[in-house]
Amino acid sequence: MYFHYQPIYKNNKIIYLEALLRLDESSINIEDYVNSQSDKISFDLMILEKVLDDIKTSIFHCFSINISLLSLESNVFTRKCIELINKSKKNIILEITEHDKSSKFDIIKENIIHIKKYSSCKFAIDDFGKGYSNTDLLIGLPIDIVKIDRGITKGISKSFLGFVLLKNMIYKLSSILKKDIVVEGIENEIEVKILENISSNIKCQGYFFARPNVLNTFSVDINDSDKFTEFFNIKMNESVVLKLEELIYQLTVNDHYEINHSDFENIFLYEFKPQDIKKKANELLKRVTSSKMLFMSSLMMSSNCAMIIRDIFGCVVYNNDLHIEMMNKDFVGIEPYKLVELYDFYQGCLDFDKKLICSKENFSYEQEFIDESKEEYHIFRQKIISNNNMYVLSSIYRVAN
Repeated sequence: MYFHYQPIYKNNKIIYLEALLRLDESSINIEDYVNSQSDKISFDLMILEKVLDDIKTSIFHCFSINISLLSLESNVFTRKCIELINKSKKNIILEITEHDKSSKFDIIKENIIHIKKYSSCKFAIDDFGKGYSNTDLLIGLPIDIVKIDRGITKGISKSFLGFVLLKNMIYKLSSILKKDIVVEGIENEIEVKILENISSNIKCQGYFFARPNVLNTFSVDINDSDKFTEFFNIKMNESVVLKLEELIYQLTVNDHYEINHSDFENIFLYEFKPQDIKKKANELLKRVTSSKMLFMSSLMMSSNCAMIIRDIFGCVVYNNDLHIEMMNKDFVGIEPYKLVELYDFYQGCLDFDKKLICSKENFSYEQEFIDESKEEYHIFRQKIISNNNMYVLSSIYRVAN
C-alpha cells in the first residue's frame, strides 16, 4: 500500500493535493478494494495515519484524504482523527465518499462539527452529481467544499447545454449554499477556457494540469493564504445574459463562429477578432442588468465620467462603475423614493429629468451639488430611446477647483 497525489489548482497554482491510495498489485481495482473493507473505521484511521506520516516533511501544507461516511458515525474515529490532524500540523480536508449509506445523520453532523471545532480540518463531498444520495449529504451536513464529478465536466466541451448545467450547478452551490467548489476531470485546454468563462477564480483538478504521482514530483509554489472562503461571483440574469454567455461559449470552442449582430444591437459589429469580441462580451456581463441597457453598456464602461440612466418613472436601469464609486452604492434596483430618503439632492435630480422629458428639447445642462461633500458638478442630460421606451442619460463631471 502506498500513495500518489494529485493537485488541485487555482490560477495555475497548486492550493492542495489529494492523497490517492495505490496497491502494489496493480490488477486490484482500488474502488472495489476500499468498498470491500468491513471495518471502515479502522481502515480509514490506518489510511489517515499513513498519509499524515507520508506528508510530514512535505513543503505543501494542505492535503485531502478520502474517508467513508460510516467512519463519521464513530466517536472513536472522531477523537482519534482530531488527535492525528493536530499532531500533523497540516491543514487536512476529509473528502466524504458516497459509496456507503447511513441514516445516522444527526450523529455524523455532530462529529463533523466537533472535528472542525477542535482541529483545522475541512470537509468535502467527493464526486458530486454522480448520484442522488450526495444531495442529502450536501443539505444535511456542514460541508465546506463540493467536488463536482467529472461526468458533469465532460459535457461542457460538447454542448452549450452541458456548459449551462455546470454553470447553474456552480452558481447554486457557491452563491446560494455558500460552498467552495472544485471541478474534477479537466482534461483539455478547451475545458479550461470554458471554465474561465464561468469564473477566473475557479478551482480545478484533472489530467490537463497533472496526473497523480509521487509527492516529490510537485514543486509549484502553494497558495498558503487560501482558506476556502472565496466564493464565485456569478450573476444569473435574464435572457440577454444567456445570449452573451452562449456567444462567449461559441467563440471559445469555434473561432469561426458567425455572429448575428442584430441580436446584440450591433455592439460587436466593428470587432473583427474573436478574442476582442469575447473580451467585450465579458465586460458587458459584469454590468448588464437588463436588455434595455445592452445597446449602451459598452459605451458606459469606457466612459471617463460618472454616468447614470433613469427611465421616465425615475428608476435607475444603469449606472457605471465611476458613478457607483462616487456614491458608494449601486443605484440599480433601488426604488426612487428610497434614494430620495437617502440623499437630500436626489429629488432635484428627478425633477430635472422630468423637466427634460416634458420639454421639446433633447438635451439639458445644469450645475448641481450631488453628494454630501457639497462639491459642484456639471450634469449633462440627454433623452435616449430604446425599444420605444424613453430614458434620461446623465453624464456627471466634477467642477474643477
